[in-house]
Parts: sequence; structure tokens; C-alpha cells
Amino acid sequence: MKALLNGEAPRGLPQEKDPLTARSDARLSARRLFPRSIRYQLARFCEWEKETPGEYLYRISPASLGRARQQGLKVSQLVSILTRYAKAVPPSLIKALERWEQLGSEALLEKMVVLRVSSGEILQALRRSRASRYLGVPLGPASIEIKLGAMDKVLAALAELGYLGELRGEEEED
Repeated sequence: MKALLNGEAPRGLPQEKDPLTARSDARLSARRLFPRSIRYQLARFCEWEKETPGEYLYRISPASLGRARQQGLKVSQLVSILTRYAKAVPPSLIKALERWEQLGSEALLEKMVVLRVSSGEILQALRRSRASRYLGVPLGPASIEIKLGAMDKVLAALAELGYLGELRGEEEED
């Protein structure tokens, strides 16, 4: 009990001295014998990925950093943990963390539906139709984002304008 209170492993248990691995893709790997108290701190900054027989895997994300911020934690604290316990910390990871702290998330991946037409004329006609409210950001002269859930309405509007369209890739969504 005394050993635990002093931050040491009790007699008979192995010392928790394995290093942390920090990767440039914002993933962290803590071996089983990485200090538990530091794994707890990491978990407050990271998303839990998975546990394997030999290690715990975490991922740093804007959402996980936001949750940490709500708990009163700072990115500088995470950077301190990484620099103290990791074998090496990729400079790009430090840069990403610092940029997030200043600017927040700078990239967004999202699902979208894209309408590609054979000519810009069709796109212009669609923009002038009642279906224009379902159109999003233009992606080129003959392609545009379609708001989610509006595919059938856009296909119907195209038919009313004299153009038949088809839906592809639906089976890939499952």
C-alpha cells in the first residue's frame, strides 16, 4: 500500500516504465507497462481506439481536445506529457496541436451527394428551378453539391426540366 501512495508498483508487480509511442497521424500507443496514471491523463485528451494484448491505442482528435478543454485541460499539458513520456514526438503532431489550440479545427470531412451533369446548361436550368433550394456549393461548371436527403427531389426536378438522371453508388453507402 505504501508503494502505491508513493507512485511505485507494489512488490512483486513489474515496474511501469515502458515508453509511449506518438505517431504523426495523431495516434498514441501505450504499452501495458506504461504508467497507469499517465494513461489516465492521455485518455482525458484522446479518443479510445482499442486495446490489444500488449498495448492501449488512442487517437487525438478535435472532439477529444474539445472535451479536454471543457474539463479545464490545456493542450500545453498534453504536449508536456508527450515530450516527457514518448520516445520521440513528431514535430507535425506538436504543430497540429498548437494550431488547434489557436485556430480550432481547420479541416472537415463530410459525406456529400454530388450531382454531375453533362453540360453546364443543365445545371443552370436546375438553378433556375424550384429545386434550387436543394443545391449546395458548386464544385465545377457541371457539378454541384446536393443537400442530403434531397436526391429524389432533384431527380424529379431534372425530369420536369426534360433531363433524366440516375442515382449511382447507393449500395456503397451500406
